[in-house]
Amino acid sequence: SNDGMCALYCCDLYDFNEHIHGQFDAIWDRGSLVAINPTDRRRYADLMLALMAPGCRYLLDAIEYDQEHMPPPPHSIPEHVLQEMYGE
Repeated sequence: SNDGMCALYCCDLYDFNEHIHGQFDAIWDRGSLVAINPTDRRRYADLMLALMAPGCRYLLDAIEYDQEHMPPPPHSIPEHVLQEMYGE
């Protein structure tokens, strides 16, 4: 935006880091975590944590369901997995 309050980036997410833009006061994850391979979750969470400024608000859209009834994506992410990745 002209006032610098909002920025959009189009890039390989794993090439992005806090040195490119700094840390964010707010992050909205609308479908990224549920779309990536479960083996990449830790890497993704570590990146998000590194991008969060102190007091950052993180809005995460995630889903938990029985994947035997519907194959991913989106990938089901149980609450305990989110707590392990991001903490309380």
